[in-house]
Amino acid sequence: MNKKLWTRPLATAPFLAFVVLFSADPAHAVGGCLRDSDTDQVQIAPKATSFKEQARSVARQQAANSWQDVVWRGTEKKCASNSPGNCNYSWSVNKTTSFGWAVGGQVSLGNASSPSKKWYNFVLSLIPSIQKSSTISTTETFEQPVPPNGFGQPWQVVQRRWKSGDYVGGWVNQNRACTFGLNQAGHVYTWDPNVRWGYWQANIREREYDGIAVNGKL
Repeated sequence: MNKKLWTRPLATAPFLAFVVLFSADPAHAVGGCLRDSDTDQVQIAPKATSFKEQARSVARQQAANSWQDVVWRGTEKKCASNSPGNCNYSWSVNKTTSFGWAVGGQVSLGNASSPSKKWYNFVLSLIPSIQKSSTISTTETFEQPVPPNGFGQPWQVVQRRWKSGDYVGGWVNQNRACTFGLNQAGHVYTWDPNVRWGYWQANIREREYDGIAVNGKL
């Protein structure tokens, strides 16, 4: 048999070992050679384009109280001051409101920081309150008694709370150089699902609701 047919697969084995998973066995770490251009050689990379595992955000503390933001107020109805009793008003509401907020807090990448700050937008997306926009849709009929000299008004409300936490899970740099693909410089990283890093604080949107406010209170 041609000797070259035996030796050719062996010559490529060291290269393949760096670009595939170390092991599919859960008892062994998932890892591989990640490009320096993808990771900036940071100590912890929140995600890797080659693998499915990625970091997640975890809330560690929260404010005792939440607060309400009114994102829409409809037309008021006033009950006359000389009314002999409550005015029973009815509202038919069909309204969709879009809203959104900036971070309203702070984010530190910790040992995932890099000169290009390439992970910043990614970790923002992990925090549940960071949304470019959201909507409340109200389509219903309300009936509400309003006291004499009082006001009734349909509202849409967002309830928010300050929370803070960190990030869990990351690709840990093993400080060993490797080559990815066609001579692209890289480092060996392994996935650690328990490593904690960074810090975030933000306004978390907990829920939204609608209803009729009487004298400014739902």
